[in-house]
Amino acid sequence: MPALEERITALEAAVSRLTEALTDTVETLRDLAGTLKPTAEVLQELAALVKNLVEAQLRVEKRLEALEGRVDRLEAALTRLAEAQAETEKRLGELTERVDALARAQAETEKRLEELARAQAETEKRLEELAERVGELDGFYQEVRFSRRAPAVLGRAGFRRVRPVPAEELFDLIDTLEEQGRLLPEERNRLAETDLVVRARRDGQEVWVAVEVSSTVDVRDARRAAESAALLARILGAPAAAAVAGRRIGPKALREARRLNVLILVPTGR
Repeated sequence: MPALEERITALEAAVSRLTEALTDTVETLRDLAGTLKPTAEVLQELAALVKNLVEAQLRVEKRLEALEGRVDRLEAALTRLAEAQAETEKRLGELTERVDALARAQAETEKRLEELARAQAETEKRLEELAERVGELDGFYQEVRFSRRAPAVLGRAGFRRVRPVPAEELFDLIDTLEEQGRLLPEERNRLAETDLVVRARRDGQEVWVAVEVSSTVDVRDARRAAESAALLARILGAPAAAAVAGRRIGPKALREARRLNVLILVPTGR
């Protein structure tokens, strides 16, 4: 029996140890259960966070895709802009060439205009010289014409027996008067330069007429005629008249001729 009791005692000891171990295990399980509960909550939070991260990642990827689309469109726009810039530079180059060509043409035109201006000035100068020569020729023609028509023209002014004094006779007369000291050199020159000297009769007495003839009678013609007539009257002691003749007479010359009592033998002076 002692052996059975020993075995029972050993078994009780074993049960006691098992009970203690089981108790320890239950405590451990309780501790573990307390530990696992917060871990599950963390896992749930982690799952939620992961879900949020996934959703955020999706949104980021979506925005990245949109951004990539915008970048692609921007690159396309930049490409078109670069092409347009290249076309603009090409057209600008062409325009620059055209402007340079126009500038050269302008310079050539200005050069030709300068040449034309010089040619025009030369032409105007020659025309003035030609007009002056024509005026001189016309004046000479008017002198010859008036000399031939003096009797008719002066006849309408009341003169009779009109006879132009030949140049040789006139110069013999004024040279003789100068030799006699009755005529100063400048007075001789004035009479010598008179276009025409005429002898005629008016109101029954002899009259000398100093005539200045021009295509266009001016103030100087009227004054020269008056000076020559005054000289003739003084040196010859006979009545003398002054006259101007021509195609036309200006208003100033007309007034001066009337002021000096010069006979006006032009159409506008009748």
